[in-house]
Amino acid sequence: MAVVLCLNLTLGLVTTPVGTGLFTASLLTGFRAECIAFILMPFRAKLAVKPVLATLQEVGTLLLQCMCGCFGC
Repeated sequence: MAVVLCLNLTLGLVTTPVGTGLFTASLLTGFRAECIAFILMPFRAKLAVKPVLATLQEVGTLLLQCMCGCFGC
């Protein structure tokens, strides 16, 4: 749960609607925010996929345990 929360918060810091991390990096480096957002696209894609995969892994584990009868479902 904590990993998913941290990944979602990181995604929010570098995404443009709020993007405090994005605009701070823009001010510190002198590059435009659009340029930095374009450079960060592969990283943002990974950050968007990882919470989904972590959630699917937890659901899959619970389903397997339920099918094996470990929880008595």
